[in-house]
Amino acid sequence: MTGNLIKYEFRSGLRYIGIIWAALIASALLLGIMLKVMGSVFPTDPQGILALMEVLFNLVPPLLYGIIMVAMIVVTIIIVVMRFYKGLLGDEGYLMHTLPVKPWQLITSKGIVASAVVIISIIAIVLSIFIIAGIQDMRGFADGFKEFMGVFGEEPRLILVIIEVIVLSIFGTMASIYHIYAAMAIGQLTGKHRLLASLGAYIAINIALTVLATVIIVVGDMTGIDVWLSEWLWSIEASVGMNDDGFILVQAGLGAAFVVAVVQLAAFHVITERILSKKLNLI
Repeated sequence: MTGNLIKYEFRSGLRYIGIIWAALIASALLLGIMLKVMGSVFPTDPQGILALMEVLFNLVPPLLYGIIMVAMIVVTIIIVVMRFYKGLLGDEGYLMHTLPVKPWQLITSKGIVASAVVIISIIAIVLSIFIIAGIQDMRGFADGFKEFMGVFGEEPRLILVIIEVIVLSIFGTMASIYHIYAAMAIGQLTGKHRLLASLGAYIAINIALTVLATVIIVVGDMTGIDVWLSEWLWSIEASVGMNDDGFILVQAGLGAAFVVAVVQLAAFHVITERILSKKLNLI
């Protein structure tokens, strides 16, 4: 049943943003081509109609690209925030909560689709930038890409680091989205001014996490645990002959960040699920 919920969310959530992703790539192509043409055709000091054309070439494609970028950001926010709020805490919640599924399944389907939308939107932005840069200077872009790939030949371990960063980014994105869900679940407990209460809950959770992180850092510094841990990791690097290049430290940092993201994701999910299961207060 969870799979069916995810399919439904994808069909509903991607109906419009899929078009925006395609439009963003198309506008990036248009912008790159226009900038290329402008640089190669127009003289440095244009007159008359050429001057007008250069103004249009300078304004229209970037404006179109910017509008589509803003639209994509807005739709992404709507999918992340409003589909959860209206779908589970608003009028649609009366229908959704009558389905023969558990609250955690509803939350999971919303979270997976929202995370996918955010990640794909980021990929679309990066791809559009690459398209513009590639069209502007294809040879320079190709040379830069070749140098970038050459780095992996010199240091194959970077492939592992990049994979770990990608995995960490995925879980970090999901934790951030579930953070919003937990805040909205807490906010709906107030009955009135739910959005304002949700914003307050989101800020309060951020403050609590910041205070907790600060306490851990201070305790580690006062007890010398941070120094001991650093020396221990350096000793591991030396024992395996890594020439003190910091690779183990990077792995430890990424591992710690991954654990934090997973713990936050699990905690936010449990908070949201418990509130929706025990304290649901639909509008």
